[in-house]
Amino acid sequence: GRSSTYLDDVRREKIALFCNVNEEDVISDPEIENIYKLPLIFEREGFGDKILSRFGMSQVRPQDKEWTEFIEKVKTLERSVKIGIV
Repeated sequence: GRSSTYLDDVRREKIALFCNVNEEDVISDPEIENIYKLPLIFEREGFGDKILSRFGMSQVRPQDKEWTEFIEKVKTLERSVKIGIV
């Protein structure tokens, strides 16, 4: 399952060892109350930079102001919608 906190160095090292990946390539994916926060968490973990680096592309700083504003709007929603998949 997911963790309620970010990975500490000991757990990051253990995951890297058993998954045969570099320690710096292990990222946290903690339990969050709003799925829209996940891109911000991944950015904090350097996920985008790691992917760009792997493909030899230059790193860029994301413009996350609009995304952060969107998250704030989602927090204040008063109604919910049920979606069914058939």
